[in-house]
Amino acid sequence: MKAKHSYLTLLTTTASFLVSIVANPVVGFPTKPIGIQPITPQSILVAKTNWKEFTQKDFAVSFPNNPSEKTEEISQGSVAKTFTATSEEGYYALSYYDLPSEIGNIPDQLKQVFLEAIIDIALPSAGAEVKDKQTISLNDHPGIEFNFTYQNTVAGKGQLYIVGDRGYMLMSMTTLDSNSQKFFESFKLLN
Repeated sequence: MKAKHSYLTLLTTTASFLVSIVANPVVGFPTKPIGIQPITPQSILVAKTNWKEFTQKDFAVSFPNNPSEKTEEISQGSVAKTFTATSEEGYYALSYYDLPSEIGNIPDQLKQVFLEAIIDIALPSAGAEVKDKQTISLNDHPGIEFNFTYQNTVAGKGQLYIVGDRGYMLMSMTTLDSNSQKFFESFKLLN
């Protein structure tokens, strides 16, 4: 009984955190139009040349420009960091947060159920509608990829992974699928 209670607490805490991330105007979904401009040959050229790899201790990812950073305490000393970048073509965000250490000990199948439940709870709570989702992995770590619409106007894509006792969430809302793909494919673990 204690294990089930612990998993429920873990799910609730993580879902609440993700709602706070995606609903936060600084780190989550933009609260005003993100200034996406019509695609021109010049903007495509800029999109191809300005992407820069951004590296932290445990991961690397490419953004179209230097990302802004926000650190937020989520519970009992646990910290979340979010990096966001906006360009003419879209909005890109990567968040990572430490999960309770118990999550590292649960089977991957249960982690996958956990990820799906987070998406089903957190995104609608933040005003987004999940359109579809599928199971993915990163270096054998469980993940989920999802497509969504935000406030029935902006389409986006996201990925969520559990790596040990850390969660990673990537989101993009862009007019160029190639930029979204570039963003997600650039994400790699360094340790």
